Amino acid sequence: MKKSVCVIMTLCMIFALGVNASALQPPNATMEFPDSYEAAMAMGYDDYLTETAVTRGTGVPSTLYDLSTGTYEGFLDNIRTGIYTNYYFYPNSNGKLTFSWNVRGNKPLDGSSPSWKVLVGVYDIAGGYIKETKEGAWHSDFGSFHEEELTFSNLSTSKKYCFFISVYNGACQIWGDCYVSR
Repeated sequence: MKKSVCVIMTLCMIFALGVNASALQPPNATMEFPDSYEAAMAMGYDDYLTETAVTRGTGVPSTLYDLSTGTYEGFLDNIRTGIYTNYYFYPNSNGKLTFSWNVRGNKPLDGSSPSWKVLVGVYDIAGGYIKETKEGAWHSDFGSFHEEELTFSNLSTSKKYCFFISVYNGACQIWGDCYVSR
């Protein structure tokens, strides 16, 4: 028992004195920090593409979000190549689902200024295919948020649907809020 207390006290004293952070890295290691928020977010997205932890969105969802209880609200975090919503939905009695967003584009790391637009596909889970794809408007500025809404009609009220969101040709990354309603 006394031995355990001594070990714990010794550890507490070591942490109280502090540890030089550079001692935790190789002696010649340098870290490059991005010079803008957009560059930092792009670095995070590149890490995501190289198989770091994925929390949601890369596969077809298996959980229902009941739109009769309210609008689904999600966050699009540096989307370029495309993700699925993390829930599936049933359309209203008229066979409609609406996908809307308030997003902005991040300027590419190479400094180019391509224009961008959001592409949204409604995915038929049982059929295993995108039933219909719609496009938002073209934008070329990267500092402003843009709100848009797309309504998908003629959907079967008995089928499960999710949305697939991407950017036209992967020209840049977008981030912001998205909503699904019926």
